[in-house]
Amino acid sequence: MRHSRPAILLALGLGSAGCPDTNVIDDASSTDLPDAAPSADTTIALEDTSLPRDARTEPDGARPLDDAGPLLVPTTVDLLFLVDDSSSMAEEQANLIAELPRLIRVLASGDRDGDGTRDFTPPTSLHVGFVTSDMGAGPFGGVPTCRAGLGDDGILRAESRLTTAPCSAVYPSGVFSFAPDTDDAAAFASTLGCVASVGTGGCGFEQQLEASLKAVTPTSAAAWTAAGYVPPRFVSVEGVPDEIAGQGDAANAGFLRPDSILAISFLTDEEDCSVRDYGLFVTGDPRFMSIPLNLRCNTFGDPAMGYVHAVDRYVSGFLGLRRNPADLVFSAVVGIPPETEADAAAGDFAAILSHPNMLPRVNAMGTNLEPSCVSSNGVAYPPIRFVQVAAGLHEAGAHVSLSSICAGSYQPAIDGIVTRLLEHP
Repeated sequence: MRHSRPAILLALGLGSAGCPDTNVIDDASSTDLPDAAPSADTTIALEDTSLPRDARTEPDGARPLDDAGPLLVPTTVDLLFLVDDSSSMAEEQANLIAELPRLIRVLASGDRDGDGTRDFTPPTSLHVGFVTSDMGAGPFGGVPTCRAGLGDDGILRAESRLTTAPCSAVYPSGVFSFAPDTDDAAAFASTLGCVASVGTGGCGFEQQLEASLKAVTPTSAAAWTAAGYVPPRFVSVEGVPDEIAGQGDAANAGFLRPDSILAISFLTDEEDCSVRDYGLFVTGDPRFMSIPLNLRCNTFGDPAMGYVHAVDRYVSGFLGLRRNPADLVFSAVVGIPPETEADAAAGDFAAILSHPNMLPRVNAMGTNLEPSCVSSNGVAYPPIRFVQVAAGLHEAGAHVSLSSICAGSYQPAIDGIVTRLLEHP
């Protein structure tokens, strides 16, 4: 049985984490914006949401109203895209931007396959926001590719590095709002493409999980958070862990709406390296200097060592934002070998992690790990932490989708987001 939910938070992350990218490239020509046709069939009346969720049935109570027509999705959707802005991400950013018009068109029209027939009732309101994986180098200067400080700090972007029409250098807010009944889907997708073009000059020690968690974490528990929720705290600019509050009701206030489904999807070609100790990034730190920079997040990646956060932080942190685990979606396009996508679809995360290419192997030169998969866009590395987070969320009752970034197109991954929205009870 399906019932409408008032809101969805959908976080789609693009990332390349775990080792510093030392060849920084910032090529605006690689992210030309695609055109999008206006969405069709956006005038059909939506479901009457004045009724309680569980009361939306036929008069005899035999079946829900939505069983008699198009499937229902939540009436309000909040999408958070986490876009890695390190040097390896030019092609991935371009691929995401190429898919935005179709994603917005589908959500605006409810037509998944483009045949002109509505497959689900579209949401009435959409929020979209973008953050990057750059969380800086804390108190340290001189870290390759990383600035001292907290980088972009999980704050929604309100600017574009593209300044030619239709893009603006600065926007009034990092919360981009869209109403399918009144707004133009093509124009909105073009604006999103402008903001999604974040460049490739960010910190090469990417902290995708930490940045996305900070972006949506409130300063305190609320009526809409899970019972017993204690919001996680984040490292300060001085490098003190668990010191400062999240951005959910601070810099990013107004983006996350209270009664929402949280869906987090990462597009990343490397592992997350969300740290408790910024010294891990410092070339001359005596604790780590015997290990090449590109191998440090793997070598010192056991949370018991105290240098990186445990994956449980993200499982509990994201689950805590929703009262019902079924209101959480985790969709990741990462470096899993393409042949493990069937295991992902079956929820067999152990099979993914046991694949030979997912086992960290140092290359012959001793400078980096061997890739977990290879594509025309480059190489990807074993996303062990992402798979572990996905497994934990799946076990708790969240909806999970994993795809390989080495696939030729991101269209199936984007389609998977819509599929997960339609799975909600």
